[in-house]
Amino acid sequence: MARAGWPAVAWRVTVRLMRGNAFGLAAQLAYNFLFALFPFLICLVALAPFLPVRGVEARLLDAAEPFLPGSSYRLLARELHAIVTHRHTGLLSAGLAVALWSASSGVTALIYGLNEAHGVSETRPFWKVRGLALLLTIAGGAAFLVAGAIIVLGGRAGRLLSQAIGAPSLYSDAWSVLRWPLTTLLLVFVLDVLYRLCPNVRRRFRFLSPGSVAGALLWVGSTVGFRLYVAHFGHYNAMYGSLGAVVVLLTWLYVTGFVLLLGGEIDAALEGR
Repeated sequence: MARAGWPAVAWRVTVRLMRGNAFGLAAQLAYNFLFALFPFLICLVALAPFLPVRGVEARLLDAAEPFLPGSSYRLLARELHAIVTHRHTGLLSAGLAVALWSASSGVTALIYGLNEAHGVSETRPFWKVRGLALLLTIAGGAAFLVAGAIIVLGGRAGRLLSQAIGAPSLYSDAWSVLRWPLTTLLLVFVLDVLYRLCPNVRRRFRFLSPGSVAGALLWVGSTVGFRLYVAHFGHYNAMYGSLGAVVVLLTWLYVTGFVLLLGGEIDAALEGR
């Protein structure tokens, strides 16, 4: 495959996407992601008090604002604020268990989608697949919160350092530039873990696979492009009324699901599956 060159790989990936019904699978992923998103936010709120930093959820959402369409960001911010405001101890018991199970459904759908991308059937027992989905959901939530804590602590340290050297705006200027490559790099690592653990295949060890790198770059590019489209050309509120924000969020999740499958298809094509 390496000798054939990237044009042959691109053609093979295109054929696999069309034959494997990747667009339909992306729609299924978007549907599952939408229903898993808010339980995932509940899990984040329940886990946040275990960190020594307060306000991590809001800071993490603020850091994600440049990547989300405006109406979707406002919808998520409103729901997160409602969850934080009405926080109760039930989130740490049965409520958290139900939310965690629901949030892991999105990862389960991704597992089956990547199996389809690799052209394999799921032969692992149900408890193993769901256990993997639960583990990845908890790890993802913990990673999000740790990233939020780093943003909060790093922001404080950066502002203090900027003031100490006599350049108060240095940190904000540097962060506005570095957040894009840092986010892309973090996403590469996340996709690399998903592409390695989710499919029911034995893969050669390769640090940072081409699919994870391509998927991260394509996701950032498509997300920014979709955000600009919604801001300047998309009139979803005029067409769907109060449901416009949900439609925008669902469309963004559809793009995300397709890019995740595309990265898996690239790795599968390069490995000759």
